[in-house]
Amino acid sequence: MGIYVILSFVLGFTLAQILKLIIFLIFNRKKGLKAKEVLSWLVKSGGMPSGHSASFGAATTYIGFHEGFNSIIFALALCMMIVIVYDAVNVRYATGEQGKKINKIIEKQKIDEKSVKVIEGHTKIEVLVGILLGILIGVAVFGILG
Repeated sequence: MGIYVILSFVLGFTLAQILKLIIFLIFNRKKGLKAKEVLSWLVKSGGMPSGHSASFGAATTYIGFHEGFNSIIFALALCMMIVIVYDAVNVRYATGEQGKKINKIIEKQKIDEKSVKVIEGHTKIEVLVGILLGILIGVAVFGILG
């Protein structure tokens, strides 16, 4: 059922973002954190685990169990997941690193420009953990709802 694919996707992203927030809070528990900073971690890109990988991993896994791992729709979902993962690890990660360096140059050289927005990508381990989380969620949703 299509709604269960969407449910798997949403659960994958939501649980990854909640885990990301929990990890952030654990590593920053001694700092005086503001509510806005804490809440921003619920929608933050980058970090452990990857929400993109978890959401696509969950949806793809559910599709595989429901439609069969040899189905055309599973193959398409897997191809989309590979594109998303590749983008997160390579393109978005490199763009984020470039943004950080540009902002350092602007600050160091005292250039009269606003800093650029940094969109963070993921390391390979963040993506791997996201995929594993997604697989667990996809299996759970299929096991519970069919």
